[in-house]
Amino acid sequence: VDAFDFHDNELNSCLGRYDGQVYEALMERARLNPTNRHKVHPVWKSIKQETKSKL
Repeated sequence: VDAFDFHDNELNSCLGRYDGQVYEALMERARLNPTNRHKVHPVWKSIKQETKSKL
């Protein structure tokens, strides 16, 4: 990819960063991702209730 002279912003990737902070950048992106807003996604609470034993 370096041969094509793409900038990091164009690739929108954490891998191959110019500053070498790959893992820090991956963790930051994961933290900012809207999917990871909740520690446990709310849907699991409803699934837990539905699958509870009725004994």
